[in-house]
Amino acid sequence: MQSTRRKLRLTVLLCGALAAGWLGTAAGAEPAPARAGHSAILPQGIVLRPRDGDTRFVLEPGGPFAALIFRDDTHVDHIGVVYVAAMRADRDSAWTADDRFWQDPLWSSDVNALVWSPDRSALYVSTGDRGTGAVFRLDLRARRSRRLWPNSETSTAEQGEGRSCEIMTVDPVRRLLRVRYEAAVTREPIAVEVRME
Repeated sequence: MQSTRRKLRLTVLLCGALAAGWLGTAAGAEPAPARAGHSAILPQGIVLRPRDGDTRFVLEPGGPFAALIFRDDTHVDHIGVVYVAAMRADRDSAWTADDRFWQDPLWSSDVNALVWSPDRSALYVSTGDRGTGAVFRLDLRARRSRRLWPNSETSTAEQGEGRSCEIMTVDPVRRLLRVRYEAAVTREPIAVEVRME
């Protein structure tokens, strides 16, 4: 058990170091900068659109989390949330040293935009028509997700297969996400404002 835990910690620390570009090419070498397109620190309030299919870590600035973006043979971008920082104990909220990766089919497929919350408590993601076609708030500490749009107040014509949501901009002062939404029936995009709850 202890050996498995050490291996997992080493693997996570190695992935974090690679993502941050801290590893040099030889012993004593200067740290190599992260290659463009493979890792980045995404400031809070900036929308990232994973469109090129490149696998990368997107690090939360000043926090322990990263979004891992990857593409499979279906040409759809997926994400998972990884706790990449060193833990001071075996548990940090809903995360443990042996369980540092979180993914759920509700919000992880066909991700077309993501943004860290200004207070570092959440990651907001939007999904396209090959995913669930919704906007989600991922509570990072509790490992819980909540659908923000469409919701129970959205008309039934707008709910169903074939819809797509995409976070376009963020208004951090008013705590709003501006979202482009294509309804299943009309496929004509509409603009909605979604509160960052």
